Amino acid sequence: MIPVLIDCDTGIDDALALMYLAALHHEGEVELVGATTTAGNVDVQQTAVNTRWVLDKCGLGNVP
Repeated sequence: MIPVLIDCDTGIDDALALMYLAALHHEGEVELVGATTTAGNVDVQQTAVNTRWVLDKCGLGNVP
């Protein structure tokens, strides 16, 4: 399994990428080991909140 650490500034495009990675993770194609966030269209605090929300909704609440 390929370990993946994603660095994102979660808006709509990165939210879709996280959902795709979540599907691959659930299928055993990759192991999503973590997500880091950076500022993009919004500040880093909001991107962190967005990223956590997407991961939780995708059943990956244990991914840091």
